[in-house]
Amino acid sequence: MRADGNRRERGAYFTPRNLAAFVAGWGIRSSADVILDPAAGLGSLIGAAVRRARALGAGGAPNVWGVELHPGTFERLQRRCLEFNMPSKQLTEGDFFDLSGQLGRFDVILMNPPYVRHHELRAATTTAMRATRYADGSVMDGRSSSWAYFVVRAMQMLRTGGRLAAIVPGELVGADYGRRVLDEVSRSFERTVLVRCEGKPFGDLQLTTIVILGEGFIDTRKGAEAVFGCTVDFAQTEPALPQTNNMVRTHDFRRSTATLFTGARAADLRRVDSVVRGEGFRRLDQMGRVRIGYVTGESDFFHLTECDRKRASIARTHLRRAVHRGSHVDGSVFRAADWQATSDMGKRCWLFHPMDEGEESVKRRILEGVASGVAKRAKCRMRTPWWRVTLGEVPAAMFVYMGRHPRIVENRARVQAANSLYILQGSEVAAGSLAVASMTSVFQFCALMMSRRLGGGLRKLQLGDAASLPIAAVEVPRGMSDEIDSLVRDQLWDEAVKLADEVVLKGELGWADSRVKDWQSRLRQLSF
Repeated sequence: MRADGNRRERGAYFTPRNLAAFVAGWGIRSSADVILDPAAGLGSLIGAAVRRARALGAGGAPNVWGVELHPGTFERLQRRCLEFNMPSKQLTEGDFFDLSGQLGRFDVILMNPPYVRHHELRAATTTAMRATRYADGSVMDGRSSSWAYFVVRAMQMLRTGGRLAAIVPGELVGADYGRRVLDEVSRSFERTVLVRCEGKPFGDLQLTTIVILGEGFIDTRKGAEAVFGCTVDFAQTEPALPQTNNMVRTHDFRRSTATLFTGARAADLRRVDSVVRGEGFRRLDQMGRVRIGYVTGESDFFHLTECDRKRASIARTHLRRAVHRGSHVDGSVFRAADWQATSDMGKRCWLFHPMDEGEESVKRRILEGVASGVAKRAKCRMRTPWWRVTLGEVPAAMFVYMGRHPRIVENRARVQAANSLYILQGSEVAAGSLAVASMTSVFQFCALMMSRRLGGGLRKLQLGDAASLPIAAVEVPRGMSDEIDSLVRDQLWDEAVKLADEVVLKGELGWADSRVKDWQSRLRQLSF
């Protein structure tokens, strides 16, 4: 995070007016409240706070305070606050983490903290930030993005009974470090609500947005620990928080935060637990290593079509056959013919992966990457040399984790898979058998229940949730994976599930027909 950086480098995404009004309306409940915005930006939250405090009867200058790091933005903030009739002495220019010890305690903290990933944080400007500790003294995960440090430090500046409203990215529930922050929040408040923002509150910015609403701060960390989840549409002019009885309440978010927004009930979670403990089932990560696919740092540079390859005269020895999009996988088996079809359709099917830079065509490609700035991308800078993507062994199977039909795909083509897919390696059960087992009603039900809804109804299964899914540890005849694959390719999903259930649940595990039909019924209910 840089005071002199551009907007992206500072993580500066300023708060829309209706979102600012929403958090100020929730957080400020008295004209006497003392309020802080530790990353004030252009003053959207400060303006909403001033309006809310005056609506509650605050006279003169409301007790609203702000901190802003970027000099240019701070100057604009000062000018805007003149419009609010707010004294400039209540604004401070500087690093929140350097200043936090001097600011005192607050009744309400409203914040839209900067979102800068850990590898883009400059060491020279983040010493104070990284000194932030959890309440028990433990060190924060070094992979934490900037917003996480802001949330943890800001909570520690609340008065007993205080309230926090923080606008944060989806990493709160999707990343390990985010779940640790959420755990800290739940232990620090009498009540915690997570609001998933629909309606693209930040316009075209492709970012899942969540609002943390914590009330009743307890510095002893003996909060309720349960978390409520709900969804609010910010396409509306005046979005409103739903009643508590229309929210999802769970104590199980530490295992899967997906349940906060899918509406999964405790009874559903118990069903999953009973299956995992049941004979014949194991967690997927107990069957093998579940990982995310390779990361390039700049997909369009590293992935080539066959025409690109010929035009650049790059020999195939400097390339790897690859699947770089999950949408390129149609079935539950990926064959050499599927890869060839991807190539014939003009899709990117090659991964640029030279072992050296000796050939002229490879040199030209690398120089193009330098000239276009690819070499300076964060992920590229972490590699030596930057132009060789880190690859592991060819995965035995791939995992389609986006969409309504998550599944394991046998990798007969022996291609590499990008991070739009998860990969499975080292399984003691054949990949084809795992692909069939992933189409059972049990696996599909659990995968959908654990997945998170994105914009447009799209679902995404996080890596940790995918790894924890229960799957039948059985071997099935190789021909069966071909039959399932044929049904999946024809999008005959119900028939594929029924056949997988017949073979795996009834045939291999000996389940009664009534039990199988019960799971199929529950899957249909969850799918719509």
